[in-house]
Amino acid sequence: MQNNPSIYILRDNIDDFPKREVCSPGDIVIMSTGDLLVWSGMSWLLAPGRYITVEELKEFVRYVSSGWPEDSAIFISDMSGLISDKRFLEKIAEICEKLPR
Repeated sequence: MQNNPSIYILRDNIDDFPKREVCSPGDIVIMSTGDLLVWSGMSWLLAPGRYITVEELKEFVRYVSSGWPEDSAIFISDMSGLISDKRFLEKIAEICEKLPR
């Protein structure tokens, strides 16, 4: 997987959403609601970031900022002690599996 995915933060409705042409698979948009969109290379995949705390979101961003893991089981193993919401972990694991290798 690519190293250093781009992470965009949309603080409100006036921030520009990144254009598909400039995005690479694994790039992340953090919406003002806290939800996350991850670019798969074909479409945006939604992760329910609103269910995790700001500190958990920061842990997630730190984790993927150097690249997505090759296997979703690695992600679950690494992050299950840092993120309490299982829905978020399961959805991100699904997204991880959909990203090109």
